[in-house]
Order: sequence, then structure tokens, then C-alpha cells
Amino acid sequence: MIIAHEKLSPVALATPRLGDRLFVRCDVERDLDHDLVQSLSCLPITPVLFHRGTTLHPARLHDALEPLKKSHFAWAQAFMHAGCNSLALAADNDGAWQKILSPRFSSTSLDERMQPLLELYQALRAIHPETTVVLTVEELAPGGLDPTDGITIARALEAQGLREIIATAGTKDFWPLYDRRTTQKKRQDQEDFYSNEPSLASALWLIKHTGLRVWCLGYFDDAARACVLAQQLGLIGLINKAPIDI
Repeated sequence: MIIAHEKLSPVALATPRLGDRLFVRCDVERDLDHDLVQSLSCLPITPVLFHRGTTLHPARLHDALEPLKKSHFAWAQAFMHAGCNSLALAADNDGAWQKILSPRFSSTSLDERMQPLLELYQALRAIHPETTVVLTVEELAPGGLDPTDGITIARALEAQGLREIIATAGTKDFWPLYDRRTTQKKRQDQEDFYSNEPSLASALWLIKHTGLRVWCLGYFDDAARACVLAQQLGLIGLINKAPIDI
């Protein structure tokens, strides 16, 4: 069982401890940072291409798609030329792609909402065959993505050649279920129990309904216990989510 860590650049520029596997989130909404790309390519990391979507407006989504794709592709090419051999596309963390996929921001069908993501994934996979995707499987919010949506998106990516996915859940727009923690027992005389690390629950949907190798990105109360549960569930690894960035 692999335990990895998510980092936010430029914090990730620090040398990792021996044996650490890092997933470094790079903000591709900003201009391409060649110095950052070169620095990260010297480390044992997987760059995570993340677009915050701060200027993304659902009513003008069509006009925003091409610049959005171009920014991801430019960063991906830079990492490829720098010798980085792994890459992740982020469709989570309330970023541009999570908003595009979410029914909370668009009344179009899920097939229409996910088509641009599939097209970008194919373009990235052409230059980085092992590109993975960080997917919000369910938003855990009223009117948001539910597990059937997450499974449909994951299956569509799998049909495009995806073999490994990073599952996560939640939206900061519904905080109580974004940062889920271990359930506390209500009475002292109750037997001790674990909540089964709630972050693992959303990843389990993809284990059961796809043929993908599944990671889970989340907050874990008890890393040792989470590892045991993750192994029992069939996950290939856990990624400790970076400190909350709001």
C-alpha cells in the first residue's frame, strides 16, 4: 500500500524525504512558469495540472474552453520536454473542470458536460501516455455531482484509455461534508468503532463499478487504520490532501 502526499507549489520545491511520493498541484490558470517546471522535474513527483477557474462563467463556457485546454496543454508539453514521465489532470477541488462537470453550474446533459474533459484527456495522453485524472466522484452537496455521475465520467475516461484514477469528493460550497472526519460515538458505553475513514467511501464507488486502478485523495484521521481499510477495499494507494486552501 502506497501512501503519498499532495503538495501545493511552490511549497513543493523543498526536497522531499527519501521514499516520499508527491503529487504537486500546479496552477495552470497562471502563465507558464518554466522555472517551476524545471525544478519539479528534478524531483520524484507527479505534477497535477489544476485550473482554479476563477474567471470561469457558466454562461460563457463555450468561449472559455479553448483557452482552458491550451493552458493545460502548454504546461503538459513543458513537463514532457523537462523529462517528467508522469502527469495528472485535476477535475476536483472546485476548479474549472469540476465546475464544468457539475450540474450545479450547467443544465446541459452529463454527456455534453464531460465531452471537453475527454477531449483534453486524449490530447494529454498523446504526449503523456500515463496521464491520470483526479476526479471528484461526488460533490456531497444538494444538486451536485452524485456517484452515478462520477462512475459515468470514470467509465468514459476508461473507454478513452485511462488505467489509473485518483478519486476524491466534496465541494467547499458545502463545508460539513467537504472535510469529513471520524464519527464520534455518542455514549461512553458504546463499543469503540471506526467510521471507516469517510474519505475512502467515494473511491469505493469506482472500485466496484470500473476496472480502473484507484487511488484515494483525502484527509485521513488514522493513517495506519486507513491503510488497512484501503488495502481491504482494493485501493492501490492513499494521498494525504494538502492543507485546506480557501
